[in-house]
This record gives sequence, structure tokens and C-alpha cells, in this order.
Amino acid sequence: MLRRFILLVFVAGLSGTAGLWAGLLYAPTPGEDTRQKLTALFAENEGTFDDLFAHSRQALAAALDAISETLNLKMEDEPDK
Repeated sequence: MLRRFILLVFVAGLSGTAGLWAGLLYAPTPGEDTRQKLTALFAENEGTFDDLFAHSRQALAAALDAISETLNLKMEDEPDK
């Protein structure tokens, strides 16, 4: 069991290191060019990103409401001290 864990940690570390070096060696463009490309991408797809952000806000609001409701129910169930 311990050997398997050590092997998995070694493989994960080796894979991470290889990925890091591959990313550094094959970086496609300098940072400024990448920022310009990302800016253009966001400008071209502004409506799509707006929709994604709106859906994310709605999902977060629903999750917060559910958590708040659960906490309120739990507080109501507790007897007064």
C-alpha cells in the first residue's frame, strides 16, 4: 500500500514537472501578445461572456438562498436556552 502511494506521488510529481517544463519551452507568445489576444477574444464574444456571468450570478444567488434557508431552519429547530 505504501509502495503504491509513493509511486503515485512520484508519477504525479514527475508529470507536473514535465508539464511545467513543456509549458515554459513551448510558450506560444510573449505576455503582451497573449493579453492582446485575450482582449480581442473577450471583445468578440462579449455577449456570450455576459450570459455566462449572468448565469453564474443566478446560480450563486440560488446557492446562497438555499444555504440561508437551511441555516434559518436549523436555528428554528434549536430550543431556546
